[in-house]
Amino acid sequence: IDVTVLPIICTFVLFASPFRPWRSSFAYHWRSGGVPAAASIPAAGVPAAASRRIGADCGEGTCCNDVEFSGIPGYCGTPCGTECCAASLNFACSGNAATCGAGSAGTEDPHFQLTGLPDDQEFTWDFHGKGNESYCMVSDTFLGMNVHMFGMPTDVSILEQRAEADNDFFEGTWMDAIGVMYFDEHGEKQSLEILLNHTQARASQGDPYIIRFLANDAAMDPFSEGEVTWTSADKSITATRLSNHFLSISIPGLLSLEVKVEKETELITEPPIYFLNFEIKTIATTPKVHGFLGQMYAPGAVEKRLNMGTLDGFHHREYVEGSDEDYLTSNLSGTDCSFNRFGMGVNNATKSDIALSAFLSTSQSSGTPGRRLLQATTTRESRGLLQAMTGESQCECFYTCDGSTPCSETCCNGVCTDVNTDPNNCGDTCTTCSFDNAAAFCLDGVCTLGACNEGYYDCNGDSSDGCETDVFNDPGHCGSCFNGDCSNFIMHAMPTCSNAFCDYSGNCDSGYGDCDGSRGNGCEMYLDGSINNCGTCGTVCNSNNGLPSCVVGSCTIECDEGIYGNCDNDVTNGCETFLFFGDPTNCGGCGVHCEPETPQCVFGICQAPFD
Repeated sequence: IDVTVLPIICTFVLFASPFRPWRSSFAYHWRSGGVPAAASIPAAGVPAAASRRIGADCGEGTCCNDVEFSGIPGYCGTPCGTECCAASLNFACSGNAATCGAGSAGTEDPHFQLTGLPDDQEFTWDFHGKGNESYCMVSDTFLGMNVHMFGMPTDVSILEQRAEADNDFFEGTWMDAIGVMYFDEHGEKQSLEILLNHTQARASQGDPYIIRFLANDAAMDPFSEGEVTWTSADKSITATRLSNHFLSISIPGLLSLEVKVEKETELITEPPIYFLNFEIKTIATTPKVHGFLGQMYAPGAVEKRLNMGTLDGFHHREYVEGSDEDYLTSNLSGTDCSFNRFGMGVNNATKSDIALSAFLSTSQSSGTPGRRLLQATTTRESRGLLQAMTGESQCECFYTCDGSTPCSETCCNGVCTDVNTDPNNCGDTCTTCSFDNAAAFCLDGVCTLGACNEGYYDCNGDSSDGCETDVFNDPGHCGSCFNGDCSNFIMHAMPTCSNAFCDYSGNCDSGYGDCDGSRGNGCEMYLDGSINNCGTCGTVCNSNNGLPSCVVGSCTIECDEGIYGNCDNDVTNGCETFLFFGDPTNCGGCGVHCEPETPQCVFGICQAPFD
């Protein structure tokens, strides 16, 4: 086996996690004592002793004899170079024992959290770059991963910074897009791009992702409406929506990736800042791997960096080769960064050799991933760093459900089942996951609420009752969990919700009317006091020669005293009578008649005729 071509199969977890902004563009942190001892967890039905390892003697077959008599699963390939799995316990080797012992993991990734390192230390670093730029994160012969950074949005105001910033002269950035490049079974480059829809994320409604699949120079949205899982036509890549904010990507034999939308919590802003987290469950790399994350997979990379000196204040910036600009790439699917390795030095025949899934094993995640604190971790049970670099195998003896086929999962009704992901057999009890008005997923062995059915939302945040709210008909959450309370919009009437729009039922409250014809705001008009809608909608109080008013739903008018009067007591024609001049029957006031001696009304006064 040519170990320069054979990918390193990485069985540790890499994830991005929250970190304060205002840091230098790269930083590496070496922290002690952060990871507790972790033991392998046996599958359901496996004896507790099966989780132990042994340091067997390979001489005269005692290697396998020790296994058969000690009640443990055993090992295969290492250290004896042969299969020594406990058949009596239904354990078998996950692969070819001779291959496992040949050192196929000789250039295995050095980024493990291993018992050979002091005090189970974690190897961590952060990367900022610049806003509105894309960077090569992993660049390898068969796999490439780019990320796009964004800085503080121009429409965002900082209200509070919870954490003390120690380098506040650096630009804060977050990730809002991830691109994955690989070769399909025909040796053709394919790309999947995952972008954060900031508007949707802020609205907390609908799908916050924009997903593009690029193949044969054409881009498409791979998901059909309502689709949860999509697999490419050649089965080379699968994407699954685990929830509105949770997405998983799988390229068998190469990559298992999870992406999640998170909200910035150390900076309290208005509006909130949302960004992408990612978690690499498994990854296969070659010794040539590069990128600001990928270079840490290269043979000897961790050991070399642990032995080098660093300057205070740079957060181990010296660990990364080159400068930030060396990792710049033109776009999410670009392979033009200075350290590009994608597709270099291989032909179509070797491209197809990437399907080495028999060598993959899965590590469970720990902690909550967040913004770009990158970590390389695994359990204490992993091999020593130097052993892994010189070809130590990671093959294991796996439990079987039928006594012959290796099963690294759990037996449910006699079938080997991934109880971490199977919604019909979730967790050690093989539970069937079910939620009201929603899809159900099994995530890390726990039944997890999936996408809500159309018209339903999980407004109370309690997954145990599923998607409990009917936003098509609930007047308290009409059309939305937030800003959907119809009582805030429907005035002076009984609020209802119809087809996700606020409405009202029955009559308006006494003294009010729906005069604008819009049912979305209820009975907005006060009929007891509006001169344009007095008593009923559209009834306008006449203002002819006076000041109109509406009192308890009836029009009144105050005439100009001594000049005009409402002598017919009809408010609909206002102050119709001119009292000031010319009317001897209403001179100066309604009903004031001039006497025969003074028959003329002049200036509101009865006067004798002029000669």
